[in-house]
Amino acid sequence: IVILPLIVPDKTLAYYNEINGKNYYSEFPGVILENYIRSLSIPVVSVYSEYLDAIHSEFTKNGDSVYWGDDTHWNALGIKIAMSKLGEEIKKINNSVKK
Repeated sequence: IVILPLIVPDKTLAYYNEINGKNYYSEFPGVILENYIRSLSIPVVSVYSEYLDAIHSEFTKNGDSVYWGDDTHWNALGIKIAMSKLGEEIKKINNSVKK
């Protein structure tokens, strides 16, 4: 059995950098949790950089948002990003198990 945690940024934290013009990334609770999980040699799926890139694009290039405007859930783009990263990690694990 392989446990593959997927840690997703809270909407408030995900937008924090863009709204406040600061780099708070390394202090995000989810990033700290990801680093801890990795320290235990457990693979983890991280979507933080992809979400933050998409949010930056939303602010600077009128790109699509990652979360619904009226709540904190992912929209289609957020789901696409998360599932794409999850699929990549599953393939890596699957390939390493086959060897």
